[in-house]
Amino acid sequence: MESELPSENLRLMNQDIVKLDRFDGQNYTRWVEKVKFLLMFLKLYYILDPDLPPIPENPIPAAGQQPDQRVVSDLEKQRLLRKEAEALCLGHIKNTLSDRLFDLYSPISDPRELWKALEQKYKTHEEGTNKYLVFKYLEFQMVDDKPIMEQVHELQVLVNKLNVLSIPIVELFQVGAIIAKLPPSWKDFSKRMMHKSEDFSMDDLMKHLRIEEETRIRDKRGKAISNVHHVTGSSNQKNKQSWGQNKVKNFGPKKQSFKRSGNQKPKFNNKPKKYGPCHVCGETGHYSRECKDRKSGPVANAVEEVANLVANVNLGGVYMISSLTRAVAARGWFVDTGATIHVCGQRRCFDTYRPAPAGTVVVCADGHRADVLGIGDVILRFKRGRTVVLTDALHVPTIPKGLVSTDKFDKGGFKMVLENGRIDISRGGAYVGKAVNVSGMYRLVLESDDEVNNVGSGSSSGSNDVTSGVGSNNVLFPFANEVNISEVENQQEKRIKILRSDRGGEYFSREFDAFCEENGIKHERTSPFTPQQNGLAERKNRTLVEMVNCMLNQSGLPTNLWGEALLTACHIHNRITSRVIPTSPYELWKGRKPEIDYMKVWGCVAYYRTPDPKRSKLGDRAMKSIFVGYAMNSVAYRFLDNESGVIVESRDADFFEDKFLKDSETTNPISIPSTSRDVPEPSRYIEEPRRSTRTRKEKSLGDDFVSYLVEGSQKKVTREVIFTIDFEDDPKTFSEAMSSRDAHLWKEAINDEMDSILGNGTWELDNLPKGKIPIGSKWIFKKKYHPDGSISAYKARLVAKGYRQREGIDYFDTYAPVARISSIRTLIAISALKGLYIHQMDVKTAFLNGYLNEEIYLEQPEGFVVPGQENKVCRLIKSLYGLKQAPKQWHERFDTTVTNFGFRHNGADRCIYSKCTSDYTVVICLYVDDMLIISTDLEGISETKKYLSSNFKMKDLGEVDTILGIKVKRTGSQISLSQSHYIEKILTKFQHLNIKEFNTPFDSCVKLGANSGRAVAQLEYASAIGSMMYAMHCTRPDIAFAVSKLSQHTINPGVEHWKAVSRVLGYLKRTSKLEMTYMSSSGILEGYSDASWIDQTSDSKSTSGWIFTLAGGAISWASKRQTCIAHSTMEAEFIALAAAGKEAEWIRDLLSDIRLWDVPMPSIPMYCDSEATLSKVYNAVYNGKSRHIGLRHNYVRQLFENGTIKVVFVKSSKNLADPLTKPLTRDLVGTTTRDMGLKPQ
Repeated sequence: MESELPSENLRLMNQDIVKLDRFDGQNYTRWVEKVKFLLMFLKLYYILDPDLPPIPENPIPAAGQQPDQRVVSDLEKQRLLRKEAEALCLGHIKNTLSDRLFDLYSPISDPRELWKALEQKYKTHEEGTNKYLVFKYLEFQMVDDKPIMEQVHELQVLVNKLNVLSIPIVELFQVGAIIAKLPPSWKDFSKRMMHKSEDFSMDDLMKHLRIEEETRIRDKRGKAISNVHHVTGSSNQKNKQSWGQNKVKNFGPKKQSFKRSGNQKPKFNNKPKKYGPCHVCGETGHYSRECKDRKSGPVANAVEEVANLVANVNLGGVYMISSLTRAVAARGWFVDTGATIHVCGQRRCFDTYRPAPAGTVVVCADGHRADVLGIGDVILRFKRGRTVVLTDALHVPTIPKGLVSTDKFDKGGFKMVLENGRIDISRGGAYVGKAVNVSGMYRLVLESDDEVNNVGSGSSSGSNDVTSGVGSNNVLFPFANEVNISEVENQQEKRIKILRSDRGGEYFSREFDAFCEENGIKHERTSPFTPQQNGLAERKNRTLVEMVNCMLNQSGLPTNLWGEALLTACHIHNRITSRVIPTSPYELWKGRKPEIDYMKVWGCVAYYRTPDPKRSKLGDRAMKSIFVGYAMNSVAYRFLDNESGVIVESRDADFFEDKFLKDSETTNPISIPSTSRDVPEPSRYIEEPRRSTRTRKEKSLGDDFVSYLVEGSQKKVTREVIFTIDFEDDPKTFSEAMSSRDAHLWKEAINDEMDSILGNGTWELDNLPKGKIPIGSKWIFKKKYHPDGSISAYKARLVAKGYRQREGIDYFDTYAPVARISSIRTLIAISALKGLYIHQMDVKTAFLNGYLNEEIYLEQPEGFVVPGQENKVCRLIKSLYGLKQAPKQWHERFDTTVTNFGFRHNGADRCIYSKCTSDYTVVICLYVDDMLIISTDLEGISETKKYLSSNFKMKDLGEVDTILGIKVKRTGSQISLSQSHYIEKILTKFQHLNIKEFNTPFDSCVKLGANSGRAVAQLEYASAIGSMMYAMHCTRPDIAFAVSKLSQHTINPGVEHWKAVSRVLGYLKRTSKLEMTYMSSSGILEGYSDASWIDQTSDSKSTSGWIFTLAGGAISWASKRQTCIAHSTMEAEFIALAAAGKEAEWIRDLLSDIRLWDVPMPSIPMYCDSEATLSKVYNAVYNGKSRHIGLRHNYVRQLFENGTIKVVFVKSSKNLADPLTKPLTRDLVGTTTRDMGLKPQ
């Protein structure tokens, strides 16, 4: 007999669950599976069975007999149901077709005929697609131009398509194929993976690929080319585009910043040329025929370069070297892959220097020997401002060029990657520099091959008594070298004939004398100790130094910006006249008067324009900074960025020439890097500029935190913060407590503690046995506060120094459970729902009640040494605070005590105890020494209190008022949980952030990524996250997503992360009065789950969120990053649903065992906004290949089949878990917050 069509199918026709994607002829197999799931869910799939028997005709009665009306009626009913089922099945199939296919197949009225027609048409077509997909998978090859993880994802999409077409690819094959398809630059990584002895899964391979790619990105990150570019390297550059030239007409105050007139666009003569690397020097930006290293031909100035292939042999001062004759550039430093020592041929390159031991030589492979004159440190400055110190380099004059040992680099922690004709050098994940292939050898790309060290420094040994500067040389010294002379001769068409200098060591070298002799320059030196003979240069130095002092004093900027001030002073000095000479140096040099209307007051506040490529629609149009000078190689200003502390160059800016950093109370003090040098270590890596080491002080927020985040003067804010902390500080020692202004109160607290210890029989005095080691003790002092912030009690606790205990001797097990905060909320919700009584008790000196199984001796506590028995120790009988096993022993003692009184454990939470009699039911919830006693009758509470007081020293607190810092307020039939006072304390703690109120906890327009720079106030950031996280865990699910997101950057927070933290605090400030409210009107336990697919672009992880409500308020919630990669939105939703299912199972077990809930419990409705996920739940078979999804599918199916949960569809706007996975708009935040049970006081 035909089964009746369920009436619920008609209702489901109008629900979103039957609205599948329209089939347009693509992915036929996927569409068939979806339609099959839908029809099976609607119990209509049997209609498509080709062997479905027809409904028999009405039986023909025998002659003279009437037909059986009951049989005829049943057959007619079956025909009607069959007809209705066929119509519904046909309608569902056609409803999933695109408009084009719907029109094509609309004449077909039989569902089986339509199904067969579609199968014949598109299944045959897809069989050809199978071969194409297999071909595409086999031919797939990854390239270097695209991110590797993105290409792996494309390959996985092909695998999923093949799986859908019943062409499975085993996981081991997938792993091998991905490794084989990696680009050539990943050759070394592929070899490591292929030769691993153990097999590994796709998830393991993904993890290795992601780590390797992130490392490569960090190591090879290049400079971004834009109108504004960051400069953190040396300022030792040459002025190729001079300021004040007449062709720059619209530069200066006459130009309107940030605007263009009409549709005028910048004009360029032609497109920029694309140069490859020069074959002579390896640099880009010119051809080899234009290279300055190339003089009379490619080999004319080449030298017979000695490639330092140093063997690992040191024969007492004799170094073995192989000699390779190569035609290479006449200047530079080269990488030697076989060397074990650095070699330098020029004395002036050494920063520190000492004579080499007599007889020290290097022996080349051709037999000739080269003398080593000295040993010292050489500083290499790479193009991007990174600095490396080569320690113990050998000075060998006969080897004129520098050779760098890769062995030394490797021992110094450097990583050198050779690929594509270059060597990338990095350390600790940070890019250092590179070397390029020049005639078969790899030449380091440095700032200047002539100026490896601080060329022209005051002494050969290097000077440490100098003020370090940001982006400048460490010593003020105007000197002449080959580049200066070439520029003079080229620009003025005159030759330098005489050079006058003092008697500095930098001018006393064979190399310098040879240089002057080669160029025909007469070198005149001053007499010994008479610098006045070189008066012009000395007076210029003095003038520049005085200008620098004035500029620094007026601006209030730190002295380590003297380098920028010096460059600006020199720039200005060259453009002004003097009383003696009415013509400026610029005019004498250029032959025309300079323009000076572009000049600004050095050190003033300025806002430089954010370039278009870096500007967002809603972001800042300009960035606040400090004007520090003029660009050397372009027509632009130089600014010190307030937030990042780096030098920025920009053409467009607005200047406030009357405002300086020292005068503004609202300016964020900027972090100025320090470049002071320490004693060098072997091949030490120095990142310039780097910040000075700050001294950490107890209870100090840290200098870097104030520098980045505090508005107002640093002195004022630091004073206010320290005052606030000192006001709230508790004594740290016994003597400090006894000397404080509250000494009498602390003395009373100490006496109470000792009375409890001695009255409890915690120890007895005894002689210390031989071989035993006593542990010490310490007094801990703490003020306790009321919810309104007033002091409620002074507490003193004697704590044993448990860190001196030895495992296996003084203790064995240490674990002790505490009640989950979700258990406490659940009990309070049930109390509101059923009108139960809630009282609170506190166990005095709880840890003193546990009995010890080990023999432990304690030194007599400070202030209570028994006279005449000073040499005796305390043999512990019971546990004491601070002992490793104290929590465990206390819990065992309490557990034994209450179970002897008829209480039983809860299977879901070991700290929940319940007792049921004919008159009442009592539940105890224990959190260390605080407990809630909940009962249906006051008699049960009274008896329980009496029993507990007879076994422990208890403090009866009456009806619950505060638990774990959470204010509990009962008003009629509802109970509210509030942390308004705690939130106010957080806001007070971080008030220096100038927190503004916000309507949402997280900005939906902000995409937070990892901070690639230096961490900004990492300890304070972790403190802020921890403070907000406690509020989130207890009563504020509305900030769960924001806190979870921000906590992922605790290791290395940046300025953007601090801004997001400030926004969450601003939201808490606006909503501090919200309370989690439970009422007696809603007795249904409901759950919601949601997921945000791949919101973590860096690791392709999704976010899960779930929340459960009871009595009108949330009792359990979570927002977590998923631990595995989901390949689709459905998989991400399923992972979240499985996590929510675990929590639902736990809550069900908790309620079932409390005996305050009706048993058996109905299924918990789990609301989900993913139709595909619901289809997967209702489908008994999982045909996917991802094991992590298969296990979760089986688990959810088990919960569904045994009646633990039932999955129900809900719209996203009604899904309470939606704000736990993504930021929402203001209106949605308000709606979901109210539905969670958060209501204003």
